[in-house]
Amino acid sequence: MCVSDIVKSVGEAASTVAHHLHTLEDAELILSRRHGRSTYYTVRKEELAKYRIFE
Repeated sequence: MCVSDIVKSVGEAASTVAHHLHTLEDAELILSRRHGRSTYYTVRKEELAKYRIFE
């Protein structure tokens, strides 16, 4: 999902979304890839599953 779509989806400021995306990427819970001028993010489900405390 690209940043602009995430911003629209969550209804927060782009700077707030960017901050949280950076934090998630630092924690290796998401991956980013550049395509032209856009950045796309993907959830790393295998990493996120390690923290699943509720089934």
